[in-house]
Amino acid sequence: MPDARNVLEEQLRKGGSRLPVGLPWQLLIFSFAILGLMLASYFGMIFGYKPYLNSQISGVNAQIKESEKIINSEQQKNLTNIYSQLINIQDLLDSHVITSTLFDELEKSTYPQIYYTGLNLSLSEKKLELQGISQDYVTLVRQLDSFKNSQLFGDVIFDSAKSTADGISFSTRVVLLPDKLK
Repeated sequence: MPDARNVLEEQLRKGGSRLPVGLPWQLLIFSFAILGLMLASYFGMIFGYKPYLNSQISGVNAQIKESEKIINSEQQKNLTNIYSQLINIQDLLDSHVITSTLFDELEKSTYPQIYYTGLNLSLSEKKLELQGISQDYVTLVRQLDSFKNSQLFGDVIFDSAKSTADGISFSTRVVLLPDKLK
């Protein structure tokens, strides 16, 4: 029985799987070239770009100091106050609810035989409470249905209705859709 070591040595002699001599050297040269490029970039940024940025910063600081000389401290305070007020107004307008859309929708969805005697708008609860007079019960039911079909109103809660000398006195609450009021 032949020795396993001898068989392996014999096959290595026959096959000759060897690496080409130039490949390791080419890889080493390529690695040194990449290292050289990285070092050149690093030193270029340290000795070229960093001083350039520092000179730009110095120029901007000089312009700020020049502006401070032109604008006295009282004017700076006034400008700061005006800027603060503008920011506050912007925040207020962003969160402001435009009630004109509410009244436009209320006018569009109200029947001519209905008139309102009271209105209470609660933006925190997103509810509109209405008191009014209707000509008859049929008109009142149509009015409530009109509120339900509106783009601005959500649920309609009917509170009360009673017959008076002027017609049918009613009270209702309408839940407003919050995304439609802005």
